[in-house]
Amino acid sequence: MRSRGSVSVELVLLTPVLMVLASFVVHVGRLGDRSVAVGFVAAGAAREASWWDRSDMAVRAATYAGVALESVASSCGSGITRTEVGDTFVAVEVGCRVDASDLGLLGVVGREVTARSQEVIDVWRAGP
Repeated sequence: MRSRGSVSVELVLLTPVLMVLASFVVHVGRLGDRSVAVGFVAAGAAREASWWDRSDMAVRAATYAGVALESVASSCGSGITRTEVGDTFVAVEVGCRVDASDLGLLGVVGREVTARSQEVIDVWRAGP
């Protein structure tokens, strides 16, 4: 029995499977990268907000998050920022939509990655 050309047939049959696998790896990599980036941005925004007067905390957190997300994960744009100011803490939640439109082979839709960070208000730097 001759197996001439069997490698070509096997390669043709395996190519779609390998393409889907590669797309999946790219998608998981993007999710992981954006998740870490959003976590760092949320922590930095909460830290930045904790240094300012309570009336300025939300604006400072949103400004920091917008600039940081643009530089770290440019596909997020300005992202989504929510700030909560308590008596002794400030909490910032940052979100980023991970685009998956170029991974049509997988059939996945974009997903939002969020992170929340909380900092104690610095009473020596922040106003009353």
